[in-house]
Amino acid sequence: MDHSRWLFRRLEKQGTPLNIGTYVGSAQVREAVIGDDDRLPTPAELEQMKSLVEQAMKDGALGLSSALIYPPNIYAKTDELIALAQVASRYGGLYATHMRSEGASEMPALAEAIRIGREANLPVEIFHLKVSGKPRWGSMKTSSPPSSSRAIGTRYCCGHVSLHSRGHGACFRASAVVADGGVQKLLERLKDPAVRARIKKELAGDHPDWENLLLRLRRPCGRSHRFRRKS
Repeated sequence: MDHSRWLFRRLEKQGTPLNIGTYVGSAQVREAVIGDDDRLPTPAELEQMKSLVEQAMKDGALGLSSALIYPPNIYAKTDELIALAQVASRYGGLYATHMRSEGASEMPALAEAIRIGREANLPVEIFHLKVSGKPRWGSMKTSSPPSSSRAIGTRYCCGHVSLHSRGHGACFRASAVVADGGVQKLLERLKDPAVRARIKKELAGDHPDWENLLLRLRRPCGRSHRFRRKS
């Protein structure tokens, strides 16, 4: 977790034509302490995670970030994120998040982000706020939560992005349960025909508790979207 300190020292030494800032990733903090497992941190582990956030903030991080549709960040509960965000808040940081859902559970995900900002007392930035998947086009309903967030004192902003294409690993496409423990355990599970059949069935529909990224494809999953062995 000393990478940010090394990066800033190198930039100070060699210079850069760009304005550069970085966050401390809650996913990286979790992975450094817990690994890729789907479980709560112990009290001692949480203190270690908070210590890593504090060091990163002292090294110049802008705040705490999260990407909650991807493992292992998906395993982080709201209280864990609040605890880490409280550390960033003490140093004037903000909480920037790729929310837990841009699909079936987008509004609860937005409410979670606002709650983290409120309870940790820091501003909230939503990365590329949007709805995912053609079936949800035109269903964006964001005026009420931001308005209510400002009424209770939570500063809130968001960004937008237009994607022509994207790429994610298999670990990001299946449910969080299948990805528990990281890529190697996922590969072991894929040897089981029952697990493969379950994944295939799950990827055909929408889910409120994890993001099915295959539903965002502009055309049905065909030969170009089948998983291929990279070896």
